[in-house]
Amino acid sequence: MKKIIMAILSCVLVISMAITSFGAPSIQGAGAKTIGLFGALDKGHAMIAPLEAETTGLPEKVVASIKSINEGKSISEATGLKEFAEYKALGKTVAILTTDATGKILDVPTKLSIYVPNMVEGKDIKVIAYTNITGLWGPTQVLGLNYQKKSLDILINGSSTICVVYK
Repeated sequence: MKKIIMAILSCVLVISMAITSFGAPSIQGAGAKTIGLFGALDKGHAMIAPLEAETTGLPEKVVASIKSINEGKSISEATGLKEFAEYKALGKTVAILTTDATGKILDVPTKLSIYVPNMVEGKDIKVIAYTNITGLWGPTQVLGLNYQKKSLDILINGSSTICVVYK
């Protein structure tokens, strides 16, 4: 019985470690907040890449654009997405991997739910992503927005670096 309880606790620890959070500034500019991943809602599993692996293997130009976003610079200049000229990053970028049950990175759209504690009602909230499969920055489909729970349901494809933005 003791071994079963230890195995269960070990599994809980491993699962909780996969749901990591990162620092993100508040849109009011007061203190650090976190962005968290609730998890994949269908078609597989999702995990946030460790900080040191977030830009591994990406082209230098993409790494520079991620760094620029994380430094609070212009979204449209960093990504080439002119329609986001008035938007600002709500937090830092986050690399998310979506996989099937065997751990293979999925190249199909996967619905995720993310927690954004510094999301404020009345702001135009969107999500942009650099999708590794396409090699392009683009808007990510926001399927649902819940200001009370401070959560967003989004659709991403495979391995992507996302950033919640607002204006």
